[in-house]
Formats: sequence, C-alpha cells, structure tokens
Amino acid sequence: MRLTWLRSTGLAALLCVLPTNLAQAQSAAAPCTIEEAKLTCGDGSLEGQALIAAFADAETQSYLQGLRYGGGIYTSRPQREDFRRSLERINSAMNKTVRSALRERKRRRMTEEAFEALKQQYAQARRSYELAINLYREGEWFSDRFK
Repeated sequence: MRLTWLRSTGLAALLCVLPTNLAQAQSAAAPCTIEEAKLTCGDGSLEGQALIAAFADAETQSYLQGLRYGGGIYTSRPQREDFRRSLERINSAMNKTVRSALRERKRRRMTEEAFEALKQQYAQARRSYELAINLYREGEWFSDRFK
C-alpha cells in the first residue's frame, strides 16, 4: 500500500507529538489527594496520561502510605463508597489509556520508547492503586465503626 503525502506527513507529525505529550503529562503531574472522601488526582480530570503520571507520583504513594486504616478519610458507609467509586473511576481511566496506547503501538502510531515509559508509569500507578484499595478494605476489616 502506498502512502500518500498527506498520510506520511500526518504519521510523522503524530510520531513527533506523542512523546512530547507524554513528557508534558509527566511534568504537569500533581500528586493525588483525598478531599471529602474522594480521591482526586492532578487537576481532577480523568485525562489518561496525566492521570497515570499523577497516580504514579512518589508524593502520591507516600501520601497513601501515610494514611493507615482509613483513619479520617470517611466516617460513614456512603462516604466509604464514594471513596471506592472515585478510586475505581481512576483505575478504569488508567486501564483505558494503557489499552489505547497498546493499540497505538501495535499500529505503529506510538514509538516503543514512549510505550515503555507509559508502561513503567502504569506499573507505579498500579502500586498506588493497591495502596488506595487497601485503605478502603482495611476500613472494613479492622474497624468497629462499620459493624
């Protein structure tokens, strides 16, 4: 199949833009915080690469490790469920971004280096997700408040 001038120019532009978008997402990442029993990352949007960068941030992991047994995060079952829903919403957006990046890599729209960088960030973000979901679970397992 012959590439027309427009296709080849578009492909070259796409390959130049994707790595810079990943770098911008990494530099603009703000750590995640818990506000009103909801987990919020960065500016609060669910934009994929920026969300993964914020969730993979070392400050986010240390913040989540500092919160043990869900103390002070939520005081009732509805707040606890709000926390879980916000966490699952973030997890779903991260998974969607990685699946999309995998498709782009298979179609050679994303460079291998950019994909590997995203994959490493995603692995760090999954660690943060595990810490956060354990906060949700520990509130049920080790607390007398909800019995």
